[in-house]
Amino acid sequence: MKTLKFLLSLLIVFNFTSCGNESDSKKFSNDTESTKKVEENYNPIPPEKSNTPPNKLSYRNKSTFKDEGSDINSPGINNKTIQESEIKTTSSTEQTEIKTDRMIIRTGTINIEVEEYNKSEEELFSIVNNLNGYISNSASNVNTSGRKQGKIDIRIKAKDFETLISKISKSGKVISLNINSSDITNEFIDLEARKTTQKALEERLLNLLNIKTAKLTDVVEVEQKLAEVRSQIESMQGRMRFLKNQSEDSTLTVSLFEPYIIQSASGSGFFFELGEAFKKGLEGFTDVLAGIITFAVASSPFIFMVLFILYVLRKFYLKWKIRRDAVKIQTS
Repeated sequence: MKTLKFLLSLLIVFNFTSCGNESDSKKFSNDTESTKKVEENYNPIPPEKSNTPPNKLSYRNKSTFKDEGSDINSPGINNKTIQESEIKTTSSTEQTEIKTDRMIIRTGTINIEVEEYNKSEEELFSIVNNLNGYISNSASNVNTSGRKQGKIDIRIKAKDFETLISKISKSGKVISLNINSSDITNEFIDLEARKTTQKALEERLLNLLNIKTAKLTDVVEVEQKLAEVRSQIESMQGRMRFLKNQSEDSTLTVSLFEPYIIQSASGSGFFFELGEAFKKGLEGFTDVLAGIITFAVASSPFIFMVLFILYVLRKFYLKWKIRRDAVKIQTS
């Protein structure tokens, strides 16, 4: 009897043990299956295939926006320090060595005495046309002695600058010649390098605008920075175009003038000097008399008004005096 009870006890213990093992195995199998499902559903983006560079905003679901700025491994646009360092690194790696020819701005002025202004001016225009230059400014006038003079600004290719001066010098007597040269190579290279850096920054900012996880405030901030960068690029490009134009074409200012005629005195001696003094005195008297007449005519209305007022006052005074005398006679 005792043996039967013992066997029943062992059978019950064995059943409980097998049930526990079966439940544990089922639980383990369920956990394994769920883990496999998670692993199958998880499809990370390989680094070599991802278009998003490291330390940048990324998104896994196009329909769901997420701000990952709080994650140190995937900072957003708010992380300005990382962005600026990356922009500088990109700019420095993309910047190449800039090589350019020597750029020099040449200007000059030349004063030439000519016999006939109009003839020399026509010859000058012909020389400029033959050298494919152009007149940027021209002005002329006749001085007090009746001689014509003028100034002409010429724009010519830099390679023809010396030829132009040589040909123009033959049209008359050269009184003075000044030539100035200004080297702008370093300034142009500096502008080119700065423009390249700003272009790289512009491209970087455009890439940031294409990120889908950016917040509205971040997008506005990037757009403002992009506008500033583009404004600087346009300013640099304008300055570079100006420098290039000034270096490709040279400016020569030509002053043409007819010679002055020196007139000598036709006489000398005491009587000649006396006649000249009398002549000058007569001219002075004529000028004074003309001034007096001019003053009298200009002030005549005022003079007539004053005379009329004096006349009226005199009339009243005479009437008053007559009445006063009559009163005295009656009283006496």
